[in-house]
Amino acid sequence: MKEKIDQLFLNDAQLPRISSVVTKVMQMVQKQDVAIPDLAKEISNDPGLTADVIKLSNSAYYRAAKPIKTVQESLMTLGIKTVKDIILLTATRGILKKRSQRLSSGCGR
Repeated sequence: MKEKIDQLFLNDAQLPRISSVVTKVMQMVQKQDVAIPDLAKEISNDPGLTADVIKLSNSAYYRAAKPIKTVQESLMTLGIKTVKDIILLTATRGILKKRSQRLSSGCGR
């Protein structure tokens, strides 16, 4: 079994890619003077990311006083750092899930 796993890693030299929107957002949040509307607009360019941000913003963990309906509301209510953390969480979760599925299929599962 170890040989199969090693072979999967050797044959899979291509690293998973993070979306260009995530990359751009990470660059934007490094700036002290980033404008929330500009950041919200960039995040909104990725419908899946937008849905994840709003869904997690409304989760029990982050629950605001009223339901959050837009990315801009998420940014204003939770703050840029928290929304950045949500984006990193959703981006890496997708990468790790794909990687895990490939490993599982290579092990005969």
